[in-house]
Amino acid sequence: MKSSISGIILVLTLAAGCSDDRPSMPTIPPDVAIGWQTQSSPLQDMVFLAVDFVDAHNGWIVGDSGTILVTANSGASWVIQESGTVDGLSSVDFVDANNGWVVGENGTILHTDDGGESWTSQVSGTTVGLWDVDFVDTQEGWAVGYADRVPGVILHTTDGGKSWVDENNEPFPPPRKVLFSDNSHGWVLCGSKGVLSTTDGGESWVETSIESVNAVLSLSFVDAEHGWAVSMSYEWVQGAGFNYADLHSVFHRTTDGGITWSRMFEIPHAPGHLDLSFVDHDNGWAVGYGADILHTADGGQTWSQQTSSIPNWFYLSSVVFIDSKIGWAVGDNGMILHTTTGGIEPEQ
Repeated sequence: MKSSISGIILVLTLAAGCSDDRPSMPTIPPDVAIGWQTQSSPLQDMVFLAVDFVDAHNGWIVGDSGTILVTANSGASWVIQESGTVDGLSSVDFVDANNGWVVGENGTILHTDDGGESWTSQVSGTTVGLWDVDFVDTQEGWAVGYADRVPGVILHTTDGGKSWVDENNEPFPPPRKVLFSDNSHGWVLCGSKGVLSTTDGGESWVETSIESVNAVLSLSFVDAEHGWAVSMSYEWVQGAGFNYADLHSVFHRTTDGGITWSRMFEIPHAPGHLDLSFVDHDNGWAVGYGADILHTADGGQTWSQQTSSIPNWFYLSSVVFIDSKIGWAVGDNGMILHTTTGGIEPEQ
């Protein structure tokens, strides 16, 4: 959905300005050479907003103008699927090689039970843009979103999307991301700094906030207790004749299911990191503006910069890993990246 990730990117771009006086991002130790390879895209001018894989072979990408791509060979080739909509699509989630859901602009929810060979529209009951979707099995799932001057929605289904119910009864600040580790434990990113957590499948929510930052951009959990967040903070700096925002990326960790958060690592003068993917308690990746890719192997205590061949005026909006080695990242200009080494160049 263009108004989700793309909207965040626009804010980051405007905040950063374009001055030669801006300090450059500090040099973070590289993980060694180029560990990410580009894959051929059938839509090289398209903005891709989300990617999801269920195993090492089967994956999907969604983006602007109703775009859905599928691969059954790890991304060696990507095929355009017919979505039946021109609405921007912001998030995709598959629970197996057949059953998946996509959400996007104007309350769009699409479902497939044949791996995307055909997509069926589901009735969301809302016209607000949906930013994220997450299913724990073929029956139970969640979708969140909001629009300007309209209360946000936290949609819930227990019948595979045949019916959706809005459970944002408080209402909470605008919901932007949803993630469940099982049927009971889940989290919703709300507003600029709020994190909702539930231990009873959404019957009740506990609202906390990650302080001393301007905006939390993404979450990743590996179980009911252990999760990470990446946020942005900035300070206004006077440049040559105008002011600009000096952006910082900040990484946080929770070990109590999101009730409390610890500040783990900060990168000054960073371009802004839009998505986060952890596969275990140690290994995680963050991607974002400036085609930046970061990796941690110690649970977020330290991060190293990984390299690819794409120019730094691109941005990466989404990253997914299925284990500590195999992952994909997507972004603007039809960009698709893939690694089988955890982003690290193997020794020759």
